Amino acid sequence: MVEGQEVYRNGNFGNGANQFSPLPNLDYYMRILNEPGNRGKILRLHPDADFIDLAGIKYTSPPLTGLLSRTALQRVTLFDGNGNDIDFEILLKVTRPGVQVIDTSNRHHQSFVRGMQYQYDHMKFWNSVGILSPIVLDLSSVDHERQTYYYLAMEFWDGMTHDLNVLALEASKSGIMSSHKLDPEQKREYARAIDEERSEIVNSSIMAIREFHLLGTQRLPDTPTLDVFIPDDVETYFLQKRGIHYLRRLLTYGTTLEGRMVFQPKYVQKDIEGLLREFSDLFMPLLEPFFMSEKFVYAQGDEYLHHLQFRDMSGSRETGMFDSDHVMMTRPEYSYAKLLTSHLLNLKLEEEMKFVLSAFFSRGENYDPTHFVSANRTLGDYLVVSLITRLLDMGKRASDGLINVPSNARLVSGVSYDNQGIRSSIPEGFIPSSVRYPDVVNSLRTQISSLDDRLGRIGRGEFNDILINRERNNMIRNISALREFLGKCGILG
Repeated sequence: MVEGQEVYRNGNFGNGANQFSPLPNLDYYMRILNEPGNRGKILRLHPDADFIDLAGIKYTSPPLTGLLSRTALQRVTLFDGNGNDIDFEILLKVTRPGVQVIDTSNRHHQSFVRGMQYQYDHMKFWNSVGILSPIVLDLSSVDHERQTYYYLAMEFWDGMTHDLNVLALEASKSGIMSSHKLDPEQKREYARAIDEERSEIVNSSIMAIREFHLLGTQRLPDTPTLDVFIPDDVETYFLQKRGIHYLRRLLTYGTTLEGRMVFQPKYVQKDIEGLLREFSDLFMPLLEPFFMSEKFVYAQGDEYLHHLQFRDMSGSRETGMFDSDHVMMTRPEYSYAKLLTSHLLNLKLEEEMKFVLSAFFSRGENYDPTHFVSANRTLGDYLVVSLITRLLDMGKRASDGLINVPSNARLVSGVSYDNQGIRSSIPEGFIPSSVRYPDVVNSLRTQISSLDDRLGRIGRGEFNDILINRERNNMIRNISALREFLGKCGILG
């Protein structure tokens, strides 16, 4: 048995086996796996799974943990009386009220109990309408040592998430281009194959996001009792809880020794509140797309690469998505901007716009034509929203730097990488055995450079054709003023 692994047979309760919580015994899994609805869903996707001879369970703590999370994850492997693994694994999310979290401003539900029920309800909706996502099995609670713990059980997806695939591709490309064993033509050919695979990951992720938008929105009226978060107070949701909050984190980070490696703050601590008030006037016009709620769609709400993963569907790869904590009604451009402005992808603006056009206008069934008529208007909305997402992401990176808790395996020690997700013809020896996220300093440098580039190009008039129309006449002036403001803060050069 490996470290971090616990085995239970024939109903021995996992009391105290995990420092975070008690763990359920075999009877719990026998119950949820043999419920008719769950069993039918499992057998459709895993026809060889047989729970009749289920004799034991094995817990393993996955290495990918958050910095400070109110949820503990357990990978549950099932085995039969002969000790053989059964072809179906479970991911158990265990949580309780009162656990410290990094940033409650990002959560739709301050009530932790309501948040758990929200996740379960939406995963059930995903399963019922056919959105590619893990099978959800159960939401239960148990009292233990004067605490109430909640179990959210779902199908475990083994394999690499797209953030790790993208990092592995980048590491492979770097190794190939610096290799002395390959001639220039070989390097170009392999680099081209890697770029194509990365584009496949992005395109497949877009298809997964579109499925939420189109299929989820279409089927939502069939489930009238399903609660979906809608940010009806746009100013509070985006300006107060996100824009101002994350700029404060960014400015505070700039005063640290590590932060000064990224930018030189041109203010003293007492000036921060004044800067935040000035920022509010510049940030509000960027929120214009979010006041058009008629264009909102159903969305997973947290469309980052670490929530996306290839699945083998009848021999072909499709991307599925998980984590229902942030489901919301929002502008589709916001979903795509979270994906496409990732510091891991580091796409150029022209690349982003090509993907956006493809997402909205080149994939068969499209978005409501009464709301998304013009490619220019859609690109204009995306461009404005992409400024918001980059600013927010910079604040999130700064938050990581301020917390400085070395417990996130992705950030600190790296993650073991298994090449089951990549199909690019990369020569043996160039795909890394482990990958590691860029540190806070380097991820911020990437985002600052990208933000500065698009702000400068907008100010020089390169995008007048998509930004100057109807109510947008003042948008370019406002964006230019935002760039000046960020320069005054020392965030941009």
